[in-house]
Amino acid sequence: MVKSLNDAYKHNTLFYFCNATGDINMPGDPMLGTGFYIVHTSEELPPKERELYENFWSEDGGGTQYVVRCEGKPGIAICYLFDRDYILELCGWDVNDDIGGDVIVKQFFSAVEAYAKEVEAFPVLEGCSIFVGDNTDPVGHELLVFVPYELVEGKYADVKKFLDTYVYMCVEVAFKKDFGLPFPCPVCKQAPDVKEDSVRSAIIECPNCAKNGLIVRTAKYAMRTEAINTWNKSATREAADEKS
Repeated sequence: MVKSLNDAYKHNTLFYFCNATGDINMPGDPMLGTGFYIVHTSEELPPKERELYENFWSEDGGGTQYVVRCEGKPGIAICYLFDRDYILELCGWDVNDDIGGDVIVKQFFSAVEAYAKEVEAFPVLEGCSIFVGDNTDPVGHELLVFVPYELVEGKYADVKKFLDTYVYMCVEVAFKKDFGLPFPCPVCKQAPDVKEDSVRSAIIECPNCAKNGLIVRTAKYAMRTEAINTWNKSATREAADEKS
């Protein structure tokens, strides 16, 4: 079962013994943002966490790695971040458009969650726990896989290789396949009314402009009808402002 990273943070069931760059944290340390910081060495870590930190943790790969204690169990977590700019650039949306951008980022979480549910049954992840976080990072969503201590030595390298290879690629595919709709035409500002089987096309011609003898193509995608409507409402307001 895919778990909520939001709930894990809310109920304090996930503790990070180090950050993404290897700085060590210990229970009771000052909270981030307080201006106080305690420098620790690996010798201060509990035995299992120290073993994981010294022998398996690294900064290599596509995901950030952490030595953690999850629901009372030591292990390593691999986390993949889907930040706002990455999401909007993926669908060709203006990163400065807060109105439509917020809708897209919110709906993109469904693609992350869908991928997590798809791979949780894969043999390579057997015994691991998968978490998805809805805006759990200040800049976006997260997918986190926890590998418990007893499985790290035997399968951590395979888990990491699998995730580094497929996470971003497969979430992008899920996004475009299941949530993609044509981007509003840059000329007439209308979202083309296309057939379902053409949604996945790399190049889409605007049928509205074609009626006027224009050929306008776009390879960009937007998120579902809600995002399209939000974009069109924004464009309508801008046009009204210009007239006034």
